[in-house]
Amino acid sequence: MSFIVSIQRNVNEWYEKTIVYTLSFRITFMLFLNKGNGNK
Repeated sequence: MSFIVSIQRNVNEWYEKTIVYTLSFRITFMLFLNKGNGNK
């Protein structure tokens, strides 16, 4: 039972990290696009 709980915990941590990285990547990408459009 504790084995399943530890797996669940690892999955939750991985899920949170993935969301954070995805959000930061999207924000950076949006800022990059805005910069590119502003320079034109």
